[in-house]
Amino acid sequence: MRHYGLGEGNESQTLAQLSEKLGISKERVRQIEYKAIEKLRTMLQPVKADLLR
Repeated sequence: MRHYGLGEGNESQTLAQLSEKLGISKERVRQIEYKAIEKLRTMLQPVKADLLR
């Protein structure tokens, strides 16, 4: 979540900065980010349903 400024120092980082820091490609960073967001959406779906009742 560093890409969105939710990590260390609350300063957002570009995909290029993250890929360099982690030693992986920008595409791989994007894929991991996408998968993490999908997991969060799945986890929050029941909460959202309860709030809408």
